[in-house]
Amino acid sequence: MHLRVHVSEYVDDTVEPQVTKSGWAVQVMATNKDRPGYAYTIGLSAKRLPELLLALPIEPDLAIKILSAIANTFVQMGDATAGDLHRVVERLPIRVRFVDMTAFGEFGQIARFWADRHGHRLDRAMQVIMPDAEGKFPGDPLYD
Repeated sequence: MHLRVHVSEYVDDTVEPQVTKSGWAVQVMATNKDRPGYAYTIGLSAKRLPELLLALPIEPDLAIKILSAIANTFVQMGDATAGDLHRVVERLPIRVRFVDMTAFGEFGQIARFWADRHGHRLDRAMQVIMPDAEGKFPGDPLYD
């Protein structure tokens, strides 16, 4: 119960104003000893768009800029199909895949709370995958 009250207050004080202003918010979860860090969007599901997820170790400010740029492009497209969204990201030096948000436990807790509050179903996200310093992606030979 205490955690739900804390999340509710955080959503009211921080997330709702940002979603109202921009159409989405970006939540950053810092790396800790139990898991790597990540950043994800909140609010895109209200526009029938996938929420976005980006695993860190890139700097949180850069993660926010990357996710916000992609989110802004998606929102400007309006009622886009999954194929439309893939065509947009194909032009960027990233890869994407859909992931099951319900399988991540803590991941997306605030986004799921926000979506539940607003009556949106939120079970998948589009994971943005960044290349390493050599331009290689996970699964590529010699990926760092």
